[in-house]
Amino acid sequence: MPPLDRLVWRLVAAALGFVAMVVASLAVLLAAAVLLPALDFGGGNPDTVAATGFVLHLQRAAYLLPTLAQVVWPAWLVAILLSEIAAIRSLAVHLVVPPFLAAFALIAAAESPPAALVRLAIAAGLVAGFAHWLVAGRSAGVRPLTDARNAEGDTRPPHA
Repeated sequence: MPPLDRLVWRLVAAALGFVAMVVASLAVLLAAAVLLPALDFGGGNPDTVAATGFVLHLQRAAYLLPTLAQVVWPAWLVAILLSEIAAIRSLAVHLVVPPFLAAFALIAAAESPPAALVRLAIAAGLVAGFAHWLVAGRSAGVRPLTDARNAEGDTRPPHA
């Protein structure tokens, strides 16, 4: 059984990794709202909204927050817990699973989301997965990484 300090450290690292995922997804959402004003978030007709300029983009981006908070982020949290339990440290897995979960959750939550919104969810998932891998994914798992060499520099036998 791993020592208690390692378990506590992995809990803290996983939590920080999840926070990094949330912040990264919000950054992508905000950047898309500001830099791509023609992107349809599905938040209503911009002509009927009283806000203009930057506030309009923020309002349109905020339309997605309930979907992120209720569907996407919990799915990512489950994926993080599973990657910690299974000690999945692969960058490829961290770059594939969050975008897939984000797109799948968005399609499942909305009746027919715009294609631009699904692409935005995939982009946010890519950035969020990379952010998690940087913070906590490289060392996932409760067992520490072991070196394949012993103190003398010889490789360990397969049965050791």
